Amino acid sequence: MANLITLLRLPLLFAVILLIYMEGPLRFLAPPLIAILFLMDWMDGLVARQRAEVSELGSILDIAIDRVVESLLWVVFADIDMVPVWAPLLVITRGFIGDTIRGYALSKGLTPFEMMESGIGHFLVSSRFMRGLYGIAKVTIFVTLSLVLALKPYVGEIPRGVESSMYWGVVLVVGLCVLRGLPVVIEGRRLFSYGGKSL
Repeated sequence: MANLITLLRLPLLFAVILLIYMEGPLRFLAPPLIAILFLMDWMDGLVARQRAEVSELGSILDIAIDRVVESLLWVVFADIDMVPVWAPLLVITRGFIGDTIRGYALSKGLTPFEMMESGIGHFLVSSRFMRGLYGIAKVTIFVTLSLVLALKPYVGEIPRGVESSMYWGVVLVVGLCVLRGLPVVIEGRRLFSYGGKSL
C-alpha cells in the first residue's frame, strides 16, 4: 500500500505539470494538487510504518520519486521564468551526486540514513526537524509559485515585494537542499576506498 501511494505521486505530478502549462482558471487546481503531492510523501512513510511495510525497496522508491517530483517542478518553473535557472541546476546536481553515494552505501549494507555517522550529519540529513523544515519549505515555495502563476492573468504585473519574497524563498529552499546534501558527500567519502585509503 505504501509503495502504491509513492507511485501514485507520478501521475499526479504530470497532471500538475499539465495544469501549470494550461492557461485559464484550471491553473488554480495546481496549488492544492501540489500540496497533496507533498502530503502523499508524508503519507507513504506513515502507512509503511503503521502497516509494517518498511523495506529497502520502499526507501529507494520514495527517494527516487521525491527526486523526480522536486526536479521536474524546478525545471518547469524555470522553463516558464518563475525561478532562475541556477535553482534546478543546483538541485539536480545535488540529487545525482547524493543519490550515487547513497546507492553505493546501500551496496555496502547501509541505508541512506545509516551512513551518517556524525551528529551534525545525522541532524542535517535524517532528523525529523530538518526533514520537516525542508518539506514545508518546498511545498510552500511550489504552492506559492503556482498560485502566483494562476493569479498573474487576473492581477497583471506581480508586485515587486512578492517577486522579491519568491526569489528569497527559492534561495532558502535550494540552500537547504544543498546544505542537507553536503554531509552525504563529506561522510560518503569514507565509503570509497582504494587500497584501504579513503579517496
